[in-house]
Amino acid sequence: MIELLYGTKDFSHIAWTEITGGRPVVLRVVGWKKAFVHRILSSYSEYDRLSRTGAVPRGLMFGLAWRTMLAPSLMGLCDHARSSGMAIVVRDRGTTLEVRFEKEQSGTDHK
Repeated sequence: MIELLYGTKDFSHIAWTEITGGRPVVLRVVGWKKAFVHRILSSYSEYDRLSRTGAVPRGLMFGLAWRTMLAPSLMGLCDHARSSGMAIVVRDRGTTLEVRFEKEQSGTDHK
C-alpha cells in the first residue's frame, strides 16, 4: 500500500499506476482542502449509489459536474478506482482526511 499527500507533485500519476496494478492507495488530505474534498466525495458517493438504480437527480449531476471541474485529478482517480473494482473509503482522522482506494470485499460499504 502506498500513501500519498493530496496535491503533491505527480500524486495522481503515481496513484493511477498503483490502481491500475490493483494495489491499494491512500491519499491524505490536510489543511483547507480537507473540507472541500470531503464535500466532493460525499456528492460522488451519493451519485455512485443512485446511479446503480438509474435514478440520479439532475441537480446532483450538475453539482457533481461543477465540483469535478474544481478537482479533476481526484475525480479521475475515483472513477478509475471504481472502474477497476475498487472501493473508495473515506475516514476523517481529525487533522487529516484519509481517502482509501482498495479492493472491494463482499459486504464492504463504499463511499
